[in-house]
Amino acid sequence: KTVPLSEWSNNLTVTDVSVVLLRGKNAAIALNVEQLSRKPTFSRNIVFSKTLVGRISEIQVIRLTANEENIKGFFRLSLADPAYEITVNWDVLASDLQQQLSSLPTVGKVAVERNQNNRNGFDWHVTFLSNSGDVDNMQISYKPDELRGNNVTLLIYEQVKGVAPKTSVVANGLHPGKIYIARIVAMNDVGRGNYTTSIQNKGKGVMPLGLSTKAPPAEPIVDVNALSSSELEIKYSVSNQRGDSIKSYKVEWTTDTAFGTPEVVEIKIQCGQTCDLKGTFRI
Repeated sequence: KTVPLSEWSNNLTVTDVSVVLLRGKNAAIALNVEQLSRKPTFSRNIVFSKTLVGRISEIQVIRLTANEENIKGFFRLSLADPAYEITVNWDVLASDLQQQLSSLPTVGKVAVERNQNNRNGFDWHVTFLSNSGDVDNMQISYKPDELRGNNVTLLIYEQVKGVAPKTSVVANGLHPGKIYIARIVAMNDVGRGNYTTSIQNKGKGVMPLGLSTKAPPAEPIVDVNALSSSELEIKYSVSNQRGDSIKSYKVEWTTDTAFGTPEVVEIKIQCGQTCDLKGTFRI
């Protein structure tokens, strides 16, 4: 039996045939490659290319300020669910705040940096490492006697909006019926990894290796012949399949008393009193 390996490439997948499942005296099987497939190349004719940005971590800043160097007390922090909150000292170290935030079930893993600002307080930069996408701002709360200072102010703002990693892309500008082959490669600060074609040739990675775009088929060419006073034969040619095999044709008939009535169009040409009109026109 001839098996076309239409979705594999360059004869790299089939290397041997096992006879373990064969039964019978002197059972044997032989492999013969009748035609090598054409290995895809991306050195030319690339019709679509797009670089997808990886994950961008959300960064929020907790800013504590006062008019004088007399801040004392503590405040509370929560994310998404106020039932889960932590109590934070006004001068908490970055490592301690990082550990506290990471203990919240709504936060997960974070990285924290603390910098002294020019308003007698601190700025804590919180980078969310496990919360993907745009993270809701953390919520702060405290009573007047819990956080004290001359015109003390505590706020949270988003410094960098988080973006979830994209895992899909729509290739456009393609044509029905053509076979397209895709490959993907990942990159980081160190460099570029291997393209998926390195494993696609072995039946892994993006499957199928080659894919034809599809669209509804084109209209058939129709010819009608009269067979008798009550019968007509309709003939049609095969449509352009546009990348997918045609499963059926639907034939419909209809009638109306107005069918066959010719359309009449009146064309009027006018000119002035001298009537020196000349030339041609198109309709």
